[in-house]
Amino acid sequence: MVVEVEPGGLAAGRGIDPGDLILDVAEEAIAAPEDVYRLVNTAKKAGKHSVLMRIKSADTANFIALPLADFTASRGGANDPGVRASIRRR
Repeated sequence: MVVEVEPGGLAAGRGIDPGDLILDVAEEAIAAPEDVYRLVNTAKKAGKHSVLMRIKSADTANFIALPLADFTASRGGANDPGVRASIRRR
């Protein structure tokens, strides 16, 4: 689940809102928040320039391509098993 979106940032501009669900990253289903971290970093290591995500917002699911150069995902701390992701502004 998306927990925070930077106002005026790239994610907000692409229609991503807090509460949206990330269903797929690079055509692989997301079962846990750590899957987002793993798949984004796998795409970066493979030299990809962007990653395609399927995101559910309200009653619809949309595909959104996000540039990897602007996307950072990191693991939460010991008390936070989630993933923190940020997308820099352009």
